[in-house]
Amino acid sequence: MPFDNPAVFRILARIFPLPIMININDFSQKKQIAILLWIAFSVFYILLDIYQGFRAGIVEQAYLSGKTSTAAALMEKAEDPSCKPFSVFIGEKKIDLVNVACLIQANPPAGAGK
Repeated sequence: MPFDNPAVFRILARIFPLPIMININDFSQKKQIAILLWIAFSVFYILLDIYQGFRAGIVEQAYLSGKTSTAAALMEKAEDPSCKPFSVFIGEKKIDLVNVACLIQANPPAGAGK
């Protein structure tokens, strides 16, 4: 390999004066690079974990918000004083709902007036 020859290394180091051009025979520089790579990987992994947690939190918050707003809309329609049934559908599936209190008002149970 050309890097085994120190003369070739010196020539390449003059042509390409980058921090990447190191003497690979020097063990302390290998350790430094290994530590720097480990730190860079660790920081990347920690930031990725924080981002994924943040993203999961946003998705969960949006899901709960949608669930709450759907329940509030259903309750609002059910409390309509006209007591008319209303339709709820998902895709092709459709059902009609009505407030139970409206049904009780329309048909009081037997013996409720006594």
